[in-house]
Amino acid sequence: NPGQPAWSNRDYAAFADEGYRRNVVAYRSVNMIADAVASVVWTLFRGDEEITESPVLDLIKNPNPMQSGKQYMRAKVGFLMIAGNGYEEKVEVGGRIAELYQLRPDRMTVVPGINGFPICYEYKAGLKTVKFLLDEVGAGDVRQLKLFNPLNDFYGMSPIEAGSYAIDQHNESMKFMQALLQNSARPSGALTTDKDNPLTDEQYHSLKNDIDTQYSGAENAGRP
Repeated sequence: NPGQPAWSNRDYAAFADEGYRRNVVAYRSVNMIADAVASVVWTLFRGDEEITESPVLDLIKNPNPMQSGKQYMRAKVGFLMIAGNGYEEKVEVGGRIAELYQLRPDRMTVVPGINGFPICYEYKAGLKTVKFLLDEVGAGDVRQLKLFNPLNDFYGMSPIEAGSYAIDQHNESMKFMQALLQNSARPSGALTTDKDNPLTDEQYHSLKNDIDTQYSGAENAGRP
């Protein structure tokens, strides 16, 4: 609805925790992309003449007091890979952009207008909410960068969301292996028979059929 928040249908906290924090493959993948982008050397030209000193280059090199240019780019790409969205805030001084900041995607909400485009962004941290208004062409102090999402008009889809099933399987297999190692690599149990009183052929086949029925196959996975 116009003027009402459009909530994301993803759980950013789960993607960040299960994907980036707990899965070495996803962690390494995100960092490799972020490091590659951060390693790009920026050059500025006016026509064919290279400009070596400019407020633009200074801003790229030192976007804000807390981050260098490379740290800023790593955060920018990291948020985009994990959330599918990135939000960049500009701070102007005297009509010139003096600082740039990356805002956490999980704290940002898009508010759509009657024309289907966002009219503002709401950023909530703790009990405080800040609104960033947009003009008729969608420009403002905050710019959204989003990846393609076939099912949502206002939020992008992250690569970690697409890989979440594989990430879950990998994480669960690691938990299983850790539990097995902590149990001295011993299985939870075994079925044995008394060598002095061996099973008859009828008992053997009956037991085999019972095991096949009750313990084999995907439907019986996890049965003790």
